[in-house]
Amino acid sequence: MANSLDVTRVARRRDQLTPVFEATDTGVRTWSPARLIRGVPPRDSDGVAARLGEQFLNLNHRSLALLGAEARLIHSGRAVEISVHTSSSIGAIPLVSPVTGRPDLGLVVRPRFQWSGLGKVLAETGMQTIPALLPLPPLPHSDREIPPWVLSTVVLDRIGALLGAMSRRFETIEAELPAPRGSVDWQRWATKSLPSARTIAVPCRYPELRVDTDMMGFIHHVLRLQRVSLEEQRSSAEIGRALLGVCESLLHIVERWPARPAAPQVVSSWMRRPTLSQKLRDGLTAGLWTVEQRGLAGSSELAGLPWRLDMEVVFENWLAAAMAGWAQRHGFTVRTGQRRQTTTPLYWDPPYSGSQKSLVPDLLLERSDLVLVVDAKYKSHWDELERAERWLAVDEDLRDAHREDLLQILAYTTAQTASRVVGVLMYPCRADTWERLLARGQMLNRASVASGSRRVDLILAAVPFTAKREDMNLLFDRLLEEF
Repeated sequence: MANSLDVTRVARRRDQLTPVFEATDTGVRTWSPARLIRGVPPRDSDGVAARLGEQFLNLNHRSLALLGAEARLIHSGRAVEISVHTSSSIGAIPLVSPVTGRPDLGLVVRPRFQWSGLGKVLAETGMQTIPALLPLPPLPHSDREIPPWVLSTVVLDRIGALLGAMSRRFETIEAELPAPRGSVDWQRWATKSLPSARTIAVPCRYPELRVDTDMMGFIHHVLRLQRVSLEEQRSSAEIGRALLGVCESLLHIVERWPARPAAPQVVSSWMRRPTLSQKLRDGLTAGLWTVEQRGLAGSSELAGLPWRLDMEVVFENWLAAAMAGWAQRHGFTVRTGQRRQTTTPLYWDPPYSGSQKSLVPDLLLERSDLVLVVDAKYKSHWDELERAERWLAVDEDLRDAHREDLLQILAYTTAQTASRVVGVLMYPCRADTWERLLARGQMLNRASVASGSRRVDLILAAVPFTAKREDMNLLFDRLLEEF
């Protein structure tokens, strides 16, 4: 019993001293600013903690904003707490310690639907959305594991852009050719080639337009390292298999240049070339991350890279890809908001008095007899509504946000002139919520709004990140059967 208590105390003390805090997206994470105190606790620990909390907010509000997060200081009457409200973005950022004045702290925001679900979605959308690196210092090391494939998405994307932008340059080539070319070493030909009866072995020195062989050899080396890492993940993560395919296609491009490691100093000298494009610099930087085994926010022994990924965009892209394939088989034409194909301008009088300039639903599925206006909402509404037995039992902030979603989708439907218009709100949900909905046959919730002779139908539905494509097609088929 004593041993278990000792282990608990050690784990608790380690957690208190950890330099990296964790949270999930679209959530709230609180911790005591007393955790920022180092060394022997002062007598007035509450007062010191409160002052450190205020300094912490002043020092880090800009960094938190880059991750879409906001921090507040809460006075509960007994103690002071730092409350961090996260957005739909995941990622990691360094945080400045009010004690040292240096970025000794960090915040890692994880997806609330787990890394495996995110990997599946990214794989199914062809890595259409990848993490963006932030202009911040590195994070301190932490024990929190972020899957290696998260960094691989960035590295492979940058190397692909590098290979696409790789310009050729003139290099001096020395070779024995069957005919003279460029500058010929006649003395060598007369003393070595001619006496050995190799009259067509003419030693030549000539310029040839080639890519930088040393640089291409380094990229080949980096891609081989990436392949080894992805091979280890292919059996456990769908995204690992998808990225492995991308890696193999890039390896095919560089296979004619032998893989050749390069010292970091050499790579840095390449990056200092004044004529080097930004895409090449980014690709070489990604190569250095690989050879130095640097991970995103503490997944290796080195300091982590600060990054951000908007889960709302990821969810929209995934849903659009799934619905587009289904819609084409059912005779719909598809327009997407991300390509600005669904924009309906708003005309204000006078023009400067307006705030929002247009209505842009995520997806429009159009057919002669029916128009589906689809809006994806990366929110936890469905799980919260499903858990609540009554609407009045739902938190008031959640109810207000849900009303805003309904009003927004209704506004989108007013821009459509078809005789039959259906507004569809799609939410993500947990896998267990999805299973309960399937068991009860409640995959869809339906409502109608009548205005004169015109009627608009509303559909609320949810789907988990773990859903298979055939399950999603079943959901969409049920939606169509309603009309």
